[in-house]
Amino acid sequence: MHPSAKAKSRLRNITSSLPRNINDTWSDRDAFDTGRNLARQDDWDLLSALMMDADEGRNATREGTPLCEALAKGARADAIMVAQSAARRGECDDAAACLQQLEDVYSEDNLDPACGFVLAMAHLDTARAFATPTDDAVSPESKKHFKRAEDIYQCFGNQKDSSLLIALLRCALIDARPNHCKDLAPAYDALIAADPQNPRHLRHYGRSLVTRGIAPEDIAADMADLYDLQAYTWIYVGALAQDAMIVSSLNVQKFVIGVRKVLSGRTTQVTANRLAAACAKAARTMPENSRAQIVLSECAEWVSDNHIRQVQPDIWHGIIGTEQPKHSTAAVPTPPVQKGVLARLGLAWLSNR
Repeated sequence: MHPSAKAKSRLRNITSSLPRNINDTWSDRDAFDTGRNLARQDDWDLLSALMMDADEGRNATREGTPLCEALAKGARADAIMVAQSAARRGECDDAAACLQQLEDVYSEDNLDPACGFVLAMAHLDTARAFATPTDDAVSPESKKHFKRAEDIYQCFGNQKDSSLLIALLRCALIDARPNHCKDLAPAYDALIAADPQNPRHLRHYGRSLVTRGIAPEDIAADMADLYDLQAYTWIYVGALAQDAMIVSSLNVQKFVIGVRKVLSGRTTQVTANRLAAACAKAARTMPENSRAQIVLSECAEWVSDNHIRQVQPDIWHGIIGTEQPKHSTAAVPTPPVQKGVLARLGLAWLSNR
C-alpha cells in the first residue's frame, strides 16, 4: 500500500508550511495525535505518505523523536492499549485479535515500510506485556509476538539500507532482548549512519550498552572519531540516564568539550536541560570536591546560566531519577562555583529526588 497520488497531494498541503529542521517540527504530542487520528479515520494512505516523507527527510519532533516513529506510536496506540490490557489478564487470543486490524492494513505483498513498522512495533509492545522480568522474548506468547515483528523486519530486504524506519525497527528488536548482545553494534552503527544529525540514537545506544553491562568508553571514543566529541557526550548522556555509576569510565574533559560543541550550534531547551541534568548527575556521583566533580558542576552551571531559559522538570527527572550519589553523603555537589539562579534551581531539583 504505497501512498497514492491523492495522498501525496494531501501530504504536500499538510507539510508545505512545515520547516524541515529538527528544531522546528511538531512536538511528540502533535505527532502522536496526528498518527492516532489518521488511524482512527482509517486513513492509512495519508499516514503512510506522511511517515515516509518524514523518513526520507529525517525529520524529528522538537523533543528529538524521529517524526515517523512518533506518528507510528500514535497510529498503534488504540490497538496496543486494548492488547496490553488483554495480555495482563492472560487472554492470549484477545490480545492477538486486537492487532488484527493492523494486520489487515499491512500486506506483505506490498511491503509498505510505514504500515509494517506500525504493525511490528505493535507486536513488540504486546510481546513486552507478556514478557518475563529478564527477557522480553522468553515466554511463549511473548516469543510469538516477537517472532511476528522479526518476520516483518525480514520482509523488507534491500530497503533495510535506506529506510530510517527499518533501522529503528532493527534496534527496537535488539533492545527488546536485553540479554542479547549480538548485532547490537552493527544495528546502532547503521541507525546512526542513517540519521547522524539526531543525537537521540546515540543516547539510546549508550543506554542499551549499559543495560547489557557494557561500559561505553571504547564505543563512545570510536563514535567521537567518526562524528566528533558531540557523539561521545551523547552516548554518555544516555548511559548516565540508565546508570550513574558509569561515570567511572567517563573522560570528563571529552564530555565537557562535547557539551560545549553541542551548544555552540542552534539548539533547543530540551537539549540544554538534558545536558545540564547529565552534567549534574555525573557531578553528584563523583568523589566529593574532586577535580572531576568541580569541572562537571561548573559545566552544569554554565549550561544553566547561558542556555536554559525554561527548566523542564520531566527531563531532569528522566535523567536524574531517584539515584543517590555513590561517593558523597551530601544531596548535591558542593564546590563553590554553584551560584547561577537556574543552576541552583536544577540542583534543588536534584536534592529533592
